[in-house]
Amino acid sequence: MFKNSFYWVILFCFFSIANVDGQIKSDLKNIFETSKDYFGYPAHLSSEDYQKLGLIFLSTSSSSLIDKELKNFSQAESKTTNPLLSNFDSYYHIEFMSASILGLYFYGNLADNDESKKLAVNLLSSSLLTGISTLGLKILFGRSRPYESASQYEFNWFEFEDRYLSFPSGHTSLAFSFSTIMAEQNKTFLWKSFWFSAAALVGVSRIYNNQHWFSDVLFGAVIGYLTAKFVLSHNKKDSPSNPMDLNKELNSPTNNIVFTIRF
Repeated sequence: MFKNSFYWVILFCFFSIANVDGQIKSDLKNIFETSKDYFGYPAHLSSEDYQKLGLIFLSTSSSSLIDKELKNFSQAESKTTNPLLSNFDSYYHIEFMSASILGLYFYGNLADNDESKKLAVNLLSSSLLTGISTLGLKILFGRSRPYESASQYEFNWFEFEDRYLSFPSGHTSLAFSFSTIMAEQNKTFLWKSFWFSAAALVGVSRIYNNQHWFSDVLFGAVIGYLTAKFVLSHNKKDSPSNPMDLNKELNSPTNNIVFTIRF
């Protein structure tokens, strides 16, 4: 099963190193407000936003038509193991992300660096929201993993066994969530390319290891990217506290619909 519970441990460690002079309270409030707006925003979506959401699901459904072909291709290629592809989903995952978040937050408090603390809070908020949303969808759909079923259309609704938690890809959603936040720290092409390439490699690795269908990876990337974009927009300096006012901040129309991709 997707290791969402690991983040509760990280959350505890995250705040255990915070300054006692209101820092814990402030950062907890930030994460709570972000989460509340994230999960509460669907009530404020317009019919146009729901149409865009429909397009996302339609695109994902359409991509499933090539799931089996890509599975067969990747498994044929994996007969000669590629060390990078077979292990990359382990390199760039919870352990690395958690250590990075804790390191940034510890450094931010030790050096009194507000930018480092803000980055850590954004990364943690985005990772938590992405993890919860992804896990909820996994349980809801209960899609069989490619090693479990020959068909990409086998669903076992409300299942908890790992072999039935294929859709969407949790590794990919977390990777894109983390990479999107990090990519915004520098506007250079090489910096952004590095982070998004790393996230994309995670998705390729999951297909290569026969853990996910292509459509799992595609939708996981959408969840991670849009959730991170929401967190960044929500936590901008002078960001509006009223969810209705967030329309002015979310420059991309598709960012509005991320709130419906939830548990």
